[in-house]
Amino acid sequence: MRLVRSMISRVAQDPRTNNLELNYVGEDGRLQTEEFDLVVLSVGLSPHPATKQLAQVCGIATNKWGFVENPPLKMVETSREGIFTCGVYQSPKDIPETVGQASAAAGAAATLLSQARGTLLSKAEYPQERDIPREEPRIGVFVCHCGINIAGVVDVAQVSDYARTLPRVVYADHYTFTCATDSLEEMRKVIETEGLNRVVVASYSPRTHEALFQDNLRKAGLNKYLFEMANIRDQDSWVHQNNPDLATEKAKELVKMAVARAAVLEPLTEMLVPVNQRALVVGGGLAGLVAALTIADAGYRVYLPDLQERFGGALARDMRYTLEGHAIQPLMRQLVTRRQTHPNIRWWEEARITGFSGHLGNFQCDLESPRGKWSVRFGAVVIATGGQECEPKEYLYGDDTRILTQIELEGLWADSPEELGATTAIVMIQCVGSREPEHPYCSRVCCAYGLRLARLVRHRWPECEVTTFYMDLQNVGHDPENFQEACGREVNLIRALPGNAAVTADGSLWLRYLDEASGRPLATEVDLLVLAVGIAPGPDTPRLAEMLDLELTREGFLKPGEAINVNETSGIFLAGTAAGPKGILECIAEAPQSARQVRKYLKERA
Repeated sequence: MRLVRSMISRVAQDPRTNNLELNYVGEDGRLQTEEFDLVVLSVGLSPHPATKQLAQVCGIATNKWGFVENPPLKMVETSREGIFTCGVYQSPKDIPETVGQASAAAGAAATLLSQARGTLLSKAEYPQERDIPREEPRIGVFVCHCGINIAGVVDVAQVSDYARTLPRVVYADHYTFTCATDSLEEMRKVIETEGLNRVVVASYSPRTHEALFQDNLRKAGLNKYLFEMANIRDQDSWVHQNNPDLATEKAKELVKMAVARAAVLEPLTEMLVPVNQRALVVGGGLAGLVAALTIADAGYRVYLPDLQERFGGALARDMRYTLEGHAIQPLMRQLVTRRQTHPNIRWWEEARITGFSGHLGNFQCDLESPRGKWSVRFGAVVIATGGQECEPKEYLYGDDTRILTQIELEGLWADSPEELGATTAIVMIQCVGSREPEHPYCSRVCCAYGLRLARLVRHRWPECEVTTFYMDLQNVGHDPENFQEACGREVNLIRALPGNAAVTADGSLWLRYLDEASGRPLATEVDLLVLAVGIAPGPDTPRLAEMLDLELTREGFLKPGEAINVNETSGIFLAGTAAGPKGILECIAEAPQSARQVRKYLKERA
């Protein structure tokens, strides 16, 4: 793979070879022409055309690009109360962010409907289970088309015919969708008419559908553990699309194995264990406070130990604005005040977790703070320990007061603007300490944060010259005007990573760098040097991961689930930058997601 920094100016087809010719200007400034067999375009995301009419019908505001306009710091709300939004209709985002935001939107809707929740529900009733120990196995096999997911590759009729030849199978047939309501009803009828006492479904993954079919067996009067599933989609049709004959033979083998196992299944009795209807939220930063208050507002008791000296979080407490320009400190003060007065929250400052034990639904945590020691019990945990600003080791940081980090510059701009009044030249360096062996990852927010700071300085002191050195610039999902205006006329952008900083004999601060355009070494004098450092895991993350038996990513953050930051099998959930670098608005949107999962987890196990 070659990475070429350029803008493609032309794509044409060579009539002799039918290959595609690309014209572009290389990094050396010369016009290049290359031939390729295939050209793949990386295109952006835009709202679906139909969403414009949807917004008009619903009476919700959209921005000039057609995405939903959210009120400040309310990432799933719209301009109309009671209507929520999530996913790419709100802004371009990746799949895990979409799934997490969808959960947060569902949680917001559930909170709005909390007083009416459950008033129209009736408790499911099941017939008495049949006593089958003395019966010979009578197995029914139900093969699913899954639309074309399975039937487009596997000959499902042939598989069901084969299943009828297997020992102890008294019924076998194929259905378009075995999970459909009418198919489930038909399955219950077949169980009754054929006297089935074991059921095999050959269809999708048991991770997503096993519980549905087990519940259907209960409705038919069978123990739910008399069910077996053959995954002929994920493990067969999806991975053998080009070999339908072999895929059909493999499906037969998978069904044969499932039938053999079903023949020896025995009814099992579940033992009910009470779940402690309380939650522990570790961390008093932005995500921890939002998660704790969301759970507490639902009526659950919450224990909230903060590992720092005071609530507010190491990052959000020192930041003044979000990347979108919304003031964050008023929200932080409001959250801290609500935490102090909420009747369902018991909190500790400067707490330390000294012990963690227990099992699913019944955990115990030992806490220690300067005020004493406590032991608390709970049924679910939210880890929101946050992150911290990496401490730079480069560019004389710590040796000269004129060298700051981005957060320190924002504090100076907001609290002591007179100290910047005489500044005429500010240099910002992106990716300091990032994308290197110790911190190989990108923190995702530093570029947009630096450009916004540069614009703030330029707006207050128009005569101040701001120069930004960068390797790459990204503006993931953030206000594109922040990027366009900064690049257009407010900030000098130089694509180079400076070599080092030095203080001369007369006390001047100089920065040396290699100009990539000319290849010449250059130097510039600066009044203020600002370093864009990344987000590192919280200092207690490794110890907590070991104590709670959680896995870490290679970057040292807590490892989330496959798509969202939950782990229902363990009762431990993640929120905020504990799971990786992210912006303030992402934390605000993600914390209710984890809180909703905790509420759902506790409610279902009450």
